[in-house]
Amino acid sequence: MNGNHPFRFKDLIIINRIFGITLESLIPTMIPQLEQRRLKETLAKIKKSSFHSKLKLTKNDLAFL
Repeated sequence: MNGNHPFRFKDLIIINRIFGITLESLIPTMIPQLEQRRLKETLAKIKKSSFHSKLKLTKNDLAFL
């Protein structure tokens, strides 16, 4: 919390409790574009394999892609 290290989860909880800032505002939930691309490529590989049929992914699981 002194600016030398990234916030830990417990730091975010403290900020939430003291200042009333929602955790949703403190924790980024967007996946960076580079990671989105890697996920898409990996999922495409999985879809081609027999492993994909064993996965129980829904549209909601992949909605961010």
